[in-house]
Amino acid sequence: MIAAGTAGLAAAGIVGAGPATADQAQDDQYFAALQQIYPGRSLVAGPNIENAHKVCDRLGHGDAVAAVVSDLHDVYPQHSLGQVQQEVQLAKSTYCP
Repeated sequence: MIAAGTAGLAAAGIVGAGPATADQAQDDQYFAALQQIYPGRSLVAGPNIENAHKVCDRLGHGDAVAAVVSDLHDVYPQHSLGQVQQEVQLAKSTYCP
């Protein structure tokens, strides 16, 4: 999730105060992979890692992956649906239990 759009993600219920990040190596790995999904974008690690935790929160509360992807794509229509799907799957595989 691109840091410039965090206000939109808050409206979608994805951004907000999240749990503390796991460990720095995990965060670094996640952020490096996220940069590969969005080449050429100026990303900021902290907000994007918080967003990943929010994805997990939504999934943990029973939201379907497709619903989370759809909400994020609505916030970032400039990103391809494939990119958003990759981002959600990356967050899920990195941070979700």
